[in-house]
Amino acid sequence: MRRCTGLNCPAQIARRIIHFASKDAMDIEGLGPAIINQLLSKGLIQNVADLYYLKYRDLITLAMMGDKSARNLLEAIEKSKKRDLDRLLFGLGINLIGSKAAQVIAEHFKNMDNIMKAKYEDFLELPDIGPKMARSIVTFFSEEQNRRVVERLKEAGVNMEKLSTGKVSNIFEGKIFVLTGALKNYTRDEATRLIVEGGGKVINFMSKKTDYLIVGADPGSKLKKAQELGVKIINEEQFEAMLKGDIQP
Repeated sequence: MRRCTGLNCPAQIARRIIHFASKDAMDIEGLGPAIINQLLSKGLIQNVADLYYLKYRDLITLAMMGDKSARNLLEAIEKSKKRDLDRLLFGLGINLIGSKAAQVIAEHFKNMDNIMKAKYEDFLELPDIGPKMARSIVTFFSEEQNRRVVERLKEAGVNMEKLSTGKVSNIFEGKIFVLTGALKNYTRDEATRLIVEGGGKVINFMSKKTDYLIVGADPGSKLKKAQELGVKIINEEQFEAMLKGDIQP
């Protein structure tokens, strides 16, 4: 009997969505097993892509779901769209592809389209990717139902590219950053990690040596200090453009 490996496999749907929302994958805060099971039983979702098409009116009908909880969950789902490619790849729950393998694959191929088009031999060239793992990922993306789910994720605005390219890229080499205010799509720790991985440095105070101040919502006194010192001020969208290589630091 052929093993069910698709993202719409009935016997695995709940488990797959729980994995997709987990902290090491897409980290959708507030989306636990109880909520997922309710969404499935009401027919509001059938696979992971459906999460990104949920509306407030869908969530507010769930048991133990108030106004604030519904809005917070929608915000968490929206925020997860910006997760890095390796976390999305890991979140898809491909057999034998753990978080480390997902990082290796994402780092090499750079975007989901390249991964989906890659051949068995292409994966074998990567470190730590053996024959069984290579066959598993090729088989996964050869299934039309899985390709459709990925396409719907893309249409919903889920990131399909490698954002944190690691120290090898050195995109922020020698640059000093300061953060102020709340970012929409990143925690302070996440933004710091991306900068450090790119060869940059994050400090907690403004100085003439600071290259960039990244400004989020409700910025503090650092914004005024940056203006006085002539430090370049950028918003979250410009920071993301730097990560993608659309803007050179």
